[in-house]
Amino acid sequence: YKANTIWCFTTSPEVRWQECSPLGVILPECSGGHAIPDAEVRQLLHILAYVFWVLAAIYLILVLCLVDRIRLAVAVNKVGAVFVSHTPGIILLPAIQAVVGIAWCAVWVIFAAFLLSQVPDEYTPRTGFATYAEAYGTETVPGKCTARWPAGTVYREEDKDLCDT
Repeated sequence: YKANTIWCFTTSPEVRWQECSPLGVILPECSGGHAIPDAEVRQLLHILAYVFWVLAAIYLILVLCLVDRIRLAVAVNKVGAVFVSHTPGIILLPAIQAVVGIAWCAVWVIFAAFLLSQVPDEYTPRTGFATYAEAYGTETVPGKCTARWPAGTVYREEDKDLCDT
């Protein structure tokens, strides 16, 4: 009798020997053929297995070549860990920085809102202008966008006539 796997000694008095899966083997070999019936897919998986083995070998070579840098990184982490263990309050520093940053932004928003609220409604034009001269002005007459300090800017689209409807 040819077994599909190994024979194991059992604890049952009726059956002393029985086929079993060896330790570390999840699935025994399929008795009815291959687990993947398509030969092309099996070939692809076979090739991918070699590719992964090559990548693992390259990774191992990189680790072996960079072992001094890895040891240096471990030493730097150890120094940092010792510092944190001797100075546990340092853990609060990022939280304090975040609170200060949020407070700074909040104060900035409040001051910016206050400054913008001081501009009268009639100071800034809210409508479009019929001509470029009306917005920017001429050599003798200032325009509605440039007559006050600080002088605004005027944008003119050269290839589009704004009066067309």
